[in-house]
Amino acid sequence: MIHLVTFVPNRRLFDPAPLAFVQAMQTPPITNWWHQLRDTWLIVTPESIEVLYARLLPLILTTDRLLIVSLTERTKFQGWLSQDAWDWIRAAMAAPDNFYR
Repeated sequence: MIHLVTFVPNRRLFDPAPLAFVQAMQTPPITNWWHQLRDTWLIVTPESIEVLYARLLPLILTTDRLLIVSLTERTKFQGWLSQDAWDWIRAAMAAPDNFYR
C-alpha cells in the first residue's frame, strides 16, 4: 500500500520532533519512502492503514496531529514538486504490488 502520512508535532520550539516517529517512517515494514515536504511522507508498506495507525500512535503525543491517507490506483494528485519527487510518485503508483487486490 501507498500511504500519505502527515505528522505535525505540537511542541514548543525547543522540543525536538520525535526521533522515534521519523525512524518509524524510514524502516521496515516500510519498504520505500519519500519525504521532501516538512511534515509529510509518502510511504510504501504492506501494512493496512489501521495497522500503520496503531503502530504510529504510541509514538506521538495527544497534542500532536497525525493524518494517514491510503492512495489507490484511482488517486489523482497535482502539485509543484521537484522532478525527483514526481519520478518517485509515478514509479510508486505504477508498481502493481503497491495496491491491494
